[in-house]
Amino acid sequence: MHALVTTAAPSTNPTHTHTPPFRSYLHLVGCFQVSKVAIQALAASGFVRRLEDLSLAGCVRLHEAAFINLAHNLGCLRNLNLAGCTEAVTDKMVEAVGKHCPLLEHIDLTECEGVGAHGVKSLVVHCRRMISMDFTGCNRLNDVAMLPFADATFKPGIETLVLVGCPGIGDTGLSWICDGVFDSLVLLNIKGTRCTTSALRSCLDRFRYSKMRKNNTFMGLYPERRWKDRVIINEYGTIYRSAAKLQAAYRARVGRRLAQEAKEKFYRNWVATHLQAMWRSKQARAFYELLRWEKARKDEAQMVLAGFAKIIAAMEILQGLREEAYLALANKCAIVVQAVYRGRCGRRRVARILDNLRIQRILEDRCARLLQRVYRGHVGKLRFKQMLKEHREWLAKCIKSASKLQRVWRGKQARRRVAAHRYAIEHRAELEQYSATLLQNRFRLYRCKNIIARAQAEKARAAVAALYVQTAWRARCARMELDIRKQVRQQELEEKAAIALQCLFRCHKARAIVQELKDARDDYARRLDEAAYMVQRAYRGYQARLKVLALRENMDDLQRKMIELENWAAIRIQSGYRGFGGRKLYKIAMDEHKRAWKEMYDQEEMRPFYYNQVTGEIRWRKPQALLDLMRRPLCTNCEFYEAAVECQHCCEFYCNQCWDQVHCGGKRRNHKFRSLFDFYNSRVDYGDDEFPSKWPTEIEQDDMIGWQLRVGEDHEREPAAIQGVWQRFDDEEAGRNFFYNTLTNEGMYDKPPEWSQLEAAEEAKAVAEEEAEKAAEASSAWGGAVGNVAATIEPGYDAGYDEAGYEHSHYPAIDGSDTANAGYEVSVWTKAWDESSGVPYFYNSVTGESTYDRPPDYQQPAAGAYGGHVDTEIVPVAMGDTGVFLK
Repeated sequence: MHALVTTAAPSTNPTHTHTPPFRSYLHLVGCFQVSKVAIQALAASGFVRRLEDLSLAGCVRLHEAAFINLAHNLGCLRNLNLAGCTEAVTDKMVEAVGKHCPLLEHIDLTECEGVGAHGVKSLVVHCRRMISMDFTGCNRLNDVAMLPFADATFKPGIETLVLVGCPGIGDTGLSWICDGVFDSLVLLNIKGTRCTTSALRSCLDRFRYSKMRKNNTFMGLYPERRWKDRVIINEYGTIYRSAAKLQAAYRARVGRRLAQEAKEKFYRNWVATHLQAMWRSKQARAFYELLRWEKARKDEAQMVLAGFAKIIAAMEILQGLREEAYLALANKCAIVVQAVYRGRCGRRRVARILDNLRIQRILEDRCARLLQRVYRGHVGKLRFKQMLKEHREWLAKCIKSASKLQRVWRGKQARRRVAAHRYAIEHRAELEQYSATLLQNRFRLYRCKNIIARAQAEKARAAVAALYVQTAWRARCARMELDIRKQVRQQELEEKAAIALQCLFRCHKARAIVQELKDARDDYARRLDEAAYMVQRAYRGYQARLKVLALRENMDDLQRKMIELENWAAIRIQSGYRGFGGRKLYKIAMDEHKRAWKEMYDQEEMRPFYYNQVTGEIRWRKPQALLDLMRRPLCTNCEFYEAAVECQHCCEFYCNQCWDQVHCGGKRRNHKFRSLFDFYNSRVDYGDDEFPSKWPTEIEQDDMIGWQLRVGEDHEREPAAIQGVWQRFDDEEAGRNFFYNTLTNEGMYDKPPEWSQLEAAEEAKAVAEEEAEKAAEASSAWGGAVGNVAATIEPGYDAGYDEAGYEHSHYPAIDGSDTANAGYEVSVWTKAWDESSGVPYFYNSVTGESTYDRPPDYQQPAAGAYGGHVDTEIVPVAMGDTGVFLK
């Protein structure tokens, strides 16, 4: 049982930057006596109104009404832990917490079996600041309970949701969760639910900072490493893009305003110039009109005189043309009359020939139909006779097959009867009654079969007769129907012939009427053509005038667009030139800022340092500004591309292509190297002999810099462990360890070799001390023969470690003197026996390793190595066990 009440007030000292914020919390973990009275007293106190953290984990006697009354006073609550309260926590209690605790951020309802859909809905709807929710073991939850998550509006957003051991939740509930909280959720554990892996994989692409993980204890979405930093980076990118867009919009607005001012100025100048040109053109047109009027007067007089002469000559020519036209028209009319007469005679002759051909075709059709009818009747009779013959042959085959089957069946029945008769003779006494009964049954069966056979034969004969009658009747009906169809066809042909004759007469009469109408229509068409020609000429003039106006408007629009295009091109060229100039000025300013650093030498420290001539800042490590000013080396191999990697053994620089193709394989692939530039293409400051042989990435670089800032010599972070000059810091967020060297200020995530050696030395020392203590306990129980072991094992034991951390321990003599073991070093391998198989094996007391093969560094203990008083052997209890005892 654990109870703790703590209140931390804010610091009034403005210089104290590490003081935690105001926080009040109450922890009653495992207090099983907490019941109705205690909760009522807690609700009546004024302390709970300021309570931010409440833990009642393991309190299984909570009272529902008292807890609801307590929830009314928990307006400032941020963390609530009710884990392990089983059925004491009900759905109404959780509803009260959700309604009256709007600031709640973390809630733990592990193994609270009474929590249902209403409680979850209250938490999701009212607690908008929720960050983590744990429903492990809440087996009453189902897909309906997850529905409120689809419309949840958490701010800033829920990050952790645990649904382990909730069998009622399936793929539907998972889809509702993903629809509502996909933008903020990073950890989702659905182990023990009905959710499938395929449904989880289909929702994975909606979670940017999580990855899918499935093992024995976890199934769901697990956050990526440094996911919070990634969120900050993405938010910064969004803000950066928004700012860039706003800047672009502002620049565009300024550009448009300047362009508008320039355009107005251009238009003012253009209007003034055109007004001047119009006035000058008006004066010129007036003078030109005057000159043209005088010339027109002279030309008009000349034209009048010439016109009279032309009229007299034209009248003479017109008289001659009229006479020629009259003669040509008379010849043309004679030719037309002759052509009309010849056409009429030809049409009459053609009509008589067509009538003769039509009558001949009708007679030919009648003869062909008569021949076809006779031939079809003959073919039908032959086919009927053939079908009747085939039917009779089929009946004969059926009768023959039936007779053969009956004969076979009678033979089989006779053989059966003979066998039965033989059996009856042999067993007459036993089967006499059975035989009589069987004979009666067989006789009745034979009589029934005869009756059935006669009935079937009679039925077959009746069927044959009926088939013959039906065939004759169908043939007669077919012939009658064919005669009727022939009569109807003959009548239809006669009606068509009469109609054709009537049509020919009407067509002849109609042609005469049509010819008259055609003459009248030609005359009307001629007059209409003359009128249409006049209308078309007027319409073409109107269309031409409209087209001229449209062309003028298009020309004006084209000129306006060209002016706009010239303005737009000028603006783009100006903006591009200003951008180029700005970037050039910025580069010059940055170069001047970087050149403010100066490298100097410290005589006392005997190493260079760097001084900023503008700000006065002093650094031991080379600034990034100087690194950027350094000339980038070319690849030693190709001497074309810039180098990206430096090899320690070859003392040469390589670009990425040459490194992959030339240096990365063969014997040189194990050479140590270092990357000259980081992920952001900035020069990296390495020491003279520092070749980490790693390719930098964005996350590792940010991670390394961030941890060095947090654990450096100027910060107060306490290390989790210390080994010499190395310190170990635990990164709880990333789940890794960070190692920092206080001497060289070096930091890394990989375990240093020195740290591993020191850990191995400490483990070997601890194992040796444990063996010495067990040996002392065993020797005290042996009696007087080895009674002095307990007194001499500890002082005489020497377990030292060399500079590399390797053990060089040895055991002393039992009698307290070390002369018996002088120069003898005990191996870490011991020999033992496997009782189940009876085979010896070897055990390493430092690493805990067991093997049947003899190790190369195993040493056989010499005779009397322990003084000759007792024969000892270190034997493990079992294979792989780390405990040992003396035997």
